Amino acid sequence: MKHGLMVLLACFVANVTVAQTTASWKDKVVGKWHYDGTEEFGVVTPADSLHSGDWLQINADGTFTASEKNKETTGTFKIDEAAKTITFKDAAGKAKLYYLKKSNPSVLLMESQTPDLIRTRHRYSAVR
Repeated sequence: MKHGLMVLLACFVANVTVAQTTASWKDKVVGKWHYDGTEEFGVVTPADSLHSGDWLQINADGTFTASEKNKETTGTFKIDEAAKTITFKDAAGKAKLYYLKKSNPSVLLMESQTPDLIRTRHRYSAVR
């Protein structure tokens, strides 16, 4: 009986884990996000006064709206589930690629890379 209960519990935990990891990145990132700051070389820097009001709205229909330095931008986005990337393309056709690092109902972490290979993580928190 004890062995059967442990097997049942192990199956339940395995199913919960699979269910949590099978959510698509699109499902994870859709919502409104407030910009919290950056992480570079392991150092977290909170958003300064110029960026403290920045936000990002990712919509399920493949569109986005963002506010950076009090300038609003709209466009479309595309997610590559296998590569774990999101590409934002604004109305002028300018594209920005980010690597999706972490997302849960309260945190979105995306990483960008400069041409000289400096990686910066951009941290957002969910707007409730």
